[in-house]
Amino acid sequence: MSKLLETIPEITIAGGTCDLPPKSAELGPARSGSARDAVVAWRAEGAHSALFFDADAAAGTGDNLRAVSEAGQHGGGHVRLTYMGGVHDKDSLDRVLESGVSRAVIDVCDATDRDWVRDALTRHGKRVLAGIAVHGNDAVDSAGRRIAELFDLIDELEDVDVAGYLISEASGRDHWLHHDRHMLAAVCESVKHPVEARGAVKHASDIHALVPLTRQGLTAVVVGKPLSQGAFTLEEAATAAEARYDPYEWGPPQA
Repeated sequence: MSKLLETIPEITIAGGTCDLPPKSAELGPARSGSARDAVVAWRAEGAHSALFFDADAAAGTGDNLRAVSEAGQHGGGHVRLTYMGGVHDKDSLDRVLESGVSRAVIDVCDATDRDWVRDALTRHGKRVLAGIAVHGNDAVDSAGRRIAELFDLIDELEDVDVAGYLISEASGRDHWLHHDRHMLAAVCESVKHPVEARGAVKHASDIHALVPLTRQGLTAVVVGKPLSQGAFTLEEAATAAEARYDPYEWGPPQA
């Protein structure tokens, strides 16, 4: 029997503010607040994990690391926080890990020193994930440029025993297409440690479509705007992760 696929809210933070979940289980617009507000709100919704995407750090215009760190210390409780955005060298990784967040995502294809990537993934173990953005079978950087063939890069990283992967769908589609799910399954089968998928989810039914991949080692799906903008709730996402989920019985409007 497959394990339950966890849905992890992605919280984009820029200029110290980020979107919060709607005020109730009813569908509604996003509202804004601090990093601490976001963690407290998602914890109240039942989240056990959350991923902060630091848009300022990713753009090279500053960062929100202190706000994320304080959110973890004063609002996180039992929520495991992962930090992503602009982590592609020793200085940026050291700052994130010293901040006290649970995990950092290394942007593998944005790093200019692949030897450092391998060393960091080995040295820090479960506190770091190898973040790889994919477009088809290509591994791409934050600008969408092809950096490597995906499975060549996977083989390279597996040589250093990576603790886990975050695979981001970078084409901008609303869901993982059939052939993309085959690619994701192949990644899961090619590695020795857990894989999390990010992006390409619009409806709760898109989460259900990924459930069979838990048999290959997919452990979580990271979802941003559809959750914060009320397309479906975290509770509905958990229901969609059930093997017998019926979108016609309980599911979001298919707009």
